[in-house]
Amino acid sequence: MLSENCVAVGWSWTPGRASRACERSEPWRDLDRQLRSLAKQRAALDAEELALIREAVRIQLWRPLGMTSMREYLERRMGYGPQVAAERLRVAEALDALPAIDAALERGELSYSAVRELTRIATRKTEDAWVKECRGKTLRQIEELVAEREVGDAPTSDPKPDLRPRNVTMKLKPAEEAMLREARKRAEADRGERLDDGELMRELCTHYLADEPDAGKASRPRHQIAVTVCRSCQRGWQNGAGREIAIRDTDVERAMCDAEVISLEKPGRATRTIPAAIRKAVLARDHYRCTVPGCRSSRNLDVHHIEHLEHGGTHAKDNLTTLCDGHHVAHHDGRILIRGPAPDIEVIWLAEVPHVGDSENAAQARSALRTLGFTRVESAAAVARAIARVGDAELEPLLRAALRECPKPAS
Repeated sequence: MLSENCVAVGWSWTPGRASRACERSEPWRDLDRQLRSLAKQRAALDAEELALIREAVRIQLWRPLGMTSMREYLERRMGYGPQVAAERLRVAEALDALPAIDAALERGELSYSAVRELTRIATRKTEDAWVKECRGKTLRQIEELVAEREVGDAPTSDPKPDLRPRNVTMKLKPAEEAMLREARKRAEADRGERLDDGELMRELCTHYLADEPDAGKASRPRHQIAVTVCRSCQRGWQNGAGREIAIRDTDVERAMCDAEVISLEKPGRATRTIPAAIRKAVLARDHYRCTVPGCRSSRNLDVHHIEHLEHGGTHAKDNLTTLCDGHHVAHHDGRILIRGPAPDIEVIWLAEVPHVGDSENAAQARSALRTLGFTRVESAAAVARAIARVGDAELEPLLRAALRECPKPAS
């Protein structure tokens, strides 16, 4: 059949030449090959650029040029917008601890966009599984895989629908857009760091929903939102204008630090997780400001139990400290460790503890503690303290040391 068809259009057919002839007659094949080649080259260039960014950060390339940060360099020299520059920096730093994903980008197996998503959740322990899972998938498919996972999860981990970000579209007039930009600028200056869209909305909304921190209202908890917590599984749902939305366990823990509690089984007066007089005294002692060193925030404040109630903590004033919403979230997400007694608290940024972010033993020890029922922040804090005491030991002695650092269950 092939011979007849070829003869019909004036070709003389010989084995092995038909496919090449067909390719020459179909320009789309060559165009497809060229485009795929460009995509592969672009991925390799992205990998090279990210490696150079890491080196530029190491030597502080921006300083001799009279700039204030690597982000400013990327905006001025490379032509990136602020958000793109911030993401490039984040991905470059993340890839320093993810060699398998970095190599997949360099080989062109994964695009930069795919790598950008994977660096949000992959660890040294899980990166090989994620690279294998994402081969041949579109960016949309990868985004779906990542949307309901958190840092440390593998592709086979159970999805967590409460982690999926929601797209919210707003239409703003120019003057309103200018106000939003100014509000972001002030919020970031107050926090001392760049805020993503979710963090900005949290700052704006909690500012409106919260009480002003004055003497007449200081005794009232900031969390006046409706959060339903299941007694058996401790999962939580937050009411948003009549709709129940699943929230993370860490959000439930944070809200219950300083909230009014209403029992649906025994309706009556609301009770408070912290007595009003004690809460008022703690805020006054802390001068109505966040107590994390270097933080200047005086709005959206919570009173936090340094030793959590479920681990035997009390309402004693030396076990209570004032935190802004941003640092309260960071603590319950396991990014900072807070130790007492108050008011002279100690704050440890866990990402700065040697080896905690990079060590395979540390990652396995944290995972083992989570399996035993400890929260993310408890596991991270215990491993950080263990490493500070015994060094980055083998897994078994490190885990034993970390268990000694874990909070004791309430009697």
